[in-house]
Amino acid sequence: MQSTFLRRVAAPVAVGAVTAGSLFAAAVPASAAPNTVAFKQACQATALINQTLLEDTAMTIDAPESVSPGEQFTYRLEQPGSAYPDKESIATTTNISRFKLDFMIPENATFVSAAVVPDTSFNLGGVAPNVLRVNDDGAVDANGDIIRLSGNNEVIANGGNNNAKAEGGIVALKTKKNLDGTPNAGGDSWFKLPAIDVTVIAGDSGEIQPKLRTSGEAGNYNNNKNFSTFLPKASAFGTQWAPTRCVPAEAKSQNAGGPGAGPLATIDIQGGQVDVDTATVLSGATEVETGGTENFTATIVPADATGSLQLTVDGANAGAAVAVTAGQSEYTLSNTFDGEGTFDVKAVFTADAGFSNSTSAGHSVTVTTAVV
Repeated sequence: MQSTFLRRVAAPVAVGAVTAGSLFAAAVPASAAPNTVAFKQACQATALINQTLLEDTAMTIDAPESVSPGEQFTYRLEQPGSAYPDKESIATTTNISRFKLDFMIPENATFVSAAVVPDTSFNLGGVAPNVLRVNDDGAVDANGDIIRLSGNNEVIANGGNNNAKAEGGIVALKTKKNLDGTPNAGGDSWFKLPAIDVTVIAGDSGEIQPKLRTSGEAGNYNNNKNFSTFLPKASAFGTQWAPTRCVPAEAKSQNAGGPGAGPLATIDIQGGQVDVDTATVLSGATEVETGGTENFTATIVPADATGSLQLTVDGANAGAAVAVTAGQSEYTLSNTFDGEGTFDVKAVFTADAGFSNSTSAGHSVTVTTAVV
């Protein structure tokens, strides 16, 4: 199997010129204009020749700008179409199957239901797409905090029916057609996973932020709990499988970070309790040596705010979160810089009820190796 084949087949994330939601006429929830979040994802395709990939993709969310406390409302999530090639070098693509997309049930909201939107998919076969509520182990769970789009949980791993060497679940058929159904001149097969509608009940105050699944192990590169996994199949000296796992990231082989690891939208809860604004300031060294542990000071205003503080380096969590308690304004956050380069360090304050979240301005740190 050639590396160019794996790069194109194992990561079918080429975003089409038609934006998500514009192909189909299904009714959408009342909302502000849909917002498309473009981001990069780092993928690992495991096959005869393993591939580390960095691909462009996107997610569109159609959600209200604001809701009232206790209001039940629906938001829509949708990916643009994707494609895979007929063949590459000596390898011929068969199909791609066992798709899953995982989203978090947003905090500050009570889950009601989620469902596939009819007539929003294209060129799919196998098991009909559906939406399940699952837990961190991928098992169907009425109390789980993950919303999963799949073919009845038939996935490569972290599901109810796991297999990385057999077709199953949702299948992207090989038709060599474009999204409009016309033949593709290059033999590429375009397909599109369906949109899903998620219905929740707003909390008493604050914000609701729908996100991809990136918390815990799901934020680690090449992990079975990654938000997007799928199974390419090809023919080259026999049948070849390339189970693939993708995480939102800004560079190859990195853990979760960048726009795809943040909120897809922010929905304000208006008319409830007014949160007290907070501010977070981060200070510390700007030049450090590799291998050393550096302490940074985060200051929270006002001092009676409570919640938690997390240090991030280039958008990825660094170390464990620190509890913020009333009456204390300064906290120490630490990180060990193992490689050279310039890094963007921030302190992210997640507030308890009654206070607003806040993030410090970026703090640039240059890491060099000491000359012996």
